[in-house]
Amino acid sequence: MFFLMVSGERILKKME
Repeated sequence: MFFLMVSGERILKKME
C-alpha cells in the first residue's frame, strides 16, 4: 500500500 503512495507521488512529480 505504501509503495502505491510513493509511486503516485513520483508520477505526479514527473507530470509537473
